[in-house]
Amino acid sequence: MRDYVRGTIVAGAIGDAFGMPCEGLTRAEIARHYGTVTSYRDSLYSRHTKGMKRGEYTDDAQLTLATVESIVEKRTVDIEDIGRRFTDLYKAKQLRAGGRGTKFALKNIVKGSSAFDSGLEDAYGCGAAMRIAPIGLLPLDGRALQLAEFPPLHSAEDHLHVSILQGEEVNRFHELLP
Repeated sequence: MRDYVRGTIVAGAIGDAFGMPCEGLTRAEIARHYGTVTSYRDSLYSRHTKGMKRGEYTDDAQLTLATVESIVEKRTVDIEDIGRRFTDLYKAKQLRAGGRGTKFALKNIVKGSSAFDSGLEDAYGCGAAMRIAPIGLLPLDGRALQLAEFPPLHSAEDHLHVSILQGEEVNRFHELLP
């Protein structure tokens, strides 16, 4: 099971780096600027990631790692702890890219809002898909996983993406797994 969880998380970070130059672009804009994307690319057109180099991951992979770290330490989903870890990255100006909803939520958490109440009602994005994988780290004690047991990892924090090729940060996932 550990290999499945590790693979899912690493694959998410690789996918994040692969899609980084297209973040926030429409299908038509991607086709016009890049044609068919079949390899890592520098980001030349995305307002969120412009200037990032091929293979670099975004806030999505960073926030997934922060989620993993929290779950491993707390052995549960603690939205306030996850929100604190997200804001630590934000306050240290280490957060790569990031959309309107993420930035809005992090500013609110920094100002004292609960992570549950920090997001934008009209914001959308891929954070839920990126940050759900760490749920696989939780021990189930022989019972079926009930998603209703866990607060939403995405909507609570931001809605009411150094290089993957180098692999240094992604390897931190391996060190965290039990």
